[in-house]
Amino acid sequence: MNTKEVINILEANKAEEIQTFTCKGYICENVVIATTLNGVHSSALSGRILNYVKEYNESCIIDGDSKDGWVVVEIPALNTILHLMVKEKRDYYNLEEILAKNSKK
Repeated sequence: MNTKEVINILEANKAEEIQTFTCKGYICENVVIATTLNGVHSSALSGRILNYVKEYNESCIIDGDSKDGWVVVEIPALNTILHLMVKEKRDYYNLEEILAKNSKK
């Protein structure tokens, strides 16, 4: 189980604009942000990630409401947080700018 496989699942299921950040001084080591088509797409993707993690007898925490356009999946075994956001939310919150400042070079 690794973060690259999580990204592969996102790509195979039509997530867009996938970006990965390796952060220092953040609550986790890896942050992945992906744009989803809509709330249903966010929900389906988080379900696929949950199933993937369960295959390795690990757990993840899914938070947020797909109806609101932003779902967060925390994968403790990978020290990774995944943000699944519709384009409008992603543009508004611009997490990339915040994370880029804390990314390891």
